[in-house]
Amino acid sequence: MTFQEAVNKIFATGLVPDGYNGNRAKCGFAWDPQSKLVLHVFDFGYCASPYLPPCDSQEEAAWMLQNHPLAKEYITNYKEINPLKVAEVKEPRLFIGHMATGISYCDREVEEDADYKKLAFLPYDTLELEIRRGCPLDLQQAIIADARTLQGRKGEHYQVTTSGQTVLLGSKP
Repeated sequence: MTFQEAVNKIFATGLVPDGYNGNRAKCGFAWDPQSKLVLHVFDFGYCASPYLPPCDSQEEAAWMLQNHPLAKEYITNYKEINPLKVAEVKEPRLFIGHMATGISYCDREVEEDADYKKLAFLPYDTLELEIRRGCPLDLQQAIIADARTLQGRKGEHYQVTTSGQTVLLGSKP
């Protein structure tokens, strides 16, 4: 996708950390159907979102920008340019649950033992992704991409409860 194509596909705007002294930069958000990545589009260029896994549609990308934990943490002043009808937005197939000991990845479309089928788990203490046998390849790729965002934060304190309790990521060798 060229820069101009990315500019033409912007469907929302917001502010993201610019990497300098805690300042924020205005950013457009576009979805690339070929790579399935959400793009951050700036005045000078664009890049793949460091906060989001690949998405299957622009609607899913919009949902992720508003609901994914890392997007909520880093993106502010989110505003859709062409608002989507919320009733038409289908929840993504991959469920990502932030639990007390790690992140659980499940398939919303398959039920097992009266719950979503468990596909993978990323423990906070080791940050070693445990993918279960039978995990669909497309979801496996999304899980790996999402896990990498947290694995890249090894050594940081990560909040795991609403009361402020934190864990040290990758603290167990």
